[in-house]
Amino acid sequence: MTIVSHKHEFIFIRPLKVAGTSLTIALSDVVGGQDLVFATQEKQLAYVAGLDVDRYDAVIPQNTDAFFPDADYQTHILPSFVRAQVGTARWNSYFKFTVVRNPWDWFVSYYCWQLLHNWPTFIVARHRDLPDLQRARKLFLDGAEKESIEFGLRRRLFEWNIAKMQKFYFIRARKYADNYLRFEHLQTDYERLCEQLRIEAKPLVRAKGAIRGDRPYQSMYSDYSRRYIGKRCRRVTRAFGYRFDG
Repeated sequence: MTIVSHKHEFIFIRPLKVAGTSLTIALSDVVGGQDLVFATQEKQLAYVAGLDVDRYDAVIPQNTDAFFPDADYQTHILPSFVRAQVGTARWNSYFKFTVVRNPWDWFVSYYCWQLLHNWPTFIVARHRDLPDLQRARKLFLDGAEKESIEFGLRRRLFEWNIAKMQKFYFIRARKYADNYLRFEHLQTDYERLCEQLRIEAKPLVRAKGAIRGDRPYQSMYSDYSRRYIGKRCRRVTRAFGYRFDG
């Protein structure tokens, strides 16, 4: 959930599947009444019902009409859009941060989330791809995770999603954030961030981790899938030094 804090003069850009829920829960304790917080009641209810976190109802959307008047808003807002909405002066002066994650690890997490938990919502606008998506999901549920992911990539079922992921880290091919927290050591990076922002740092809860489990992402890749993600996400891997093995 994107947060624009006028109280502390920071902007948190939240990509998908980077422990953004955990960060939002922590940051929700420091936002002010005029700050912009993008969250959805539908998701709050899902988490309160017992997915992983029992505090997700603490994240309450506020002042959303500042970005999306009289319309449904997004929870994952691209930095280029945020910059246009807050204006050049605030964008340049506020401290901007986001979270980056190994693209191979990210894609497995995203894939599991959409096919296992978010399936009814995910397929709403995917009628043309539905037969292929159903086959990919069946393979996954049958235990053929590696085959499922390769099939999904070969059928180009996630091209748009992969391309969008990279847009959270660049504006016109250039880095924009003052701090790119690393998913791989998020708690440490978050504590250092709090020192910079002069806000209280709290232990981050684990949110939604039970969907994927603890299986290493490397075990779900074929040679084709590994090369595919490496090629499609090379801007992120080059900018942040990620490799398939770590």
